[in-house]
Amino acid sequence: MFGYVRNDLQNTFVKDTVLNQAMYCGLCKGIGKTCGSVARFTLNYDLSFLSLLSHNLLNKDVVIEKQSCIAHHIVKRPVAVPDELTLRIANLNVILAYQKLSDDVIDSGKGKIKRSFFKKAYAKAFKSEPKLNEIVLKRYKELLKLEKKNIDSIDIIADPFAKMMSEIFLEILGDKAGENELKFAYSLGKWIYLIDALEFSDLIFDYNFDKIYFLKQYIKQFEIGNEYKKIKHL
Repeated sequence: MFGYVRNDLQNTFVKDTVLNQAMYCGLCKGIGKTCGSVARFTLNYDLSFLSLLSHNLLNKDVVIEKQSCIAHHIVKRPVAVPDELTLRIANLNVILAYQKLSDDVIDSGKGKIKRSFFKKAYAKAFKSEPKLNEIVLKRYKELLKLEKKNIDSIDIIADPFAKMMSEIFLEILGDKAGENELKFAYSLGKWIYLIDALEFSDLIFDYNFDKIYFLKQYIKQFEIGNEYKKIKHL
């Protein structure tokens, strides 16, 4: 249910693309530092975006250094050196990934072995960020209950995931999380859930093409850009 927030390369300045990649690599380094190298496989673009946005809203500068890593051990690449905020988001990345794997096990009964690989990493993340883990667990449980009820309303089903994103923003940003930021987080969370539902719509709706068409039209009309523009800090 993650990995949908990507950088618009065609309409982004080179310097911003480099910064975005540096933040992505920095988060990867942060995950390795807090939860171990295996946990780096859970890295996704959505949390990299959260790291970039959070640093901006909290006015926290990052230090960019050229470093090598396992994936790029010969040619060094620009990396945002992990700070305290990056490490918090690194733990959140692992928490969300583990719950996603647990959700897959519940849905299909498969993936238990894959999930076991990240059990130790999740334990470390949970210990470091109990509040974030509490938020994720609570909303995932609500989401699971709604999905089992086979409710027709997409808004109702997507609500727990949207609220989860809003509460995560509040926990990460603290006093900087104003009304606009929280509205944006809620809208972003709902969008991520809807896009994920569309990708797996044949499984969710059992080839009910009327529902799939409705979902596509709903997403087409669903805009988060207006909320994004309201964030005056950017």
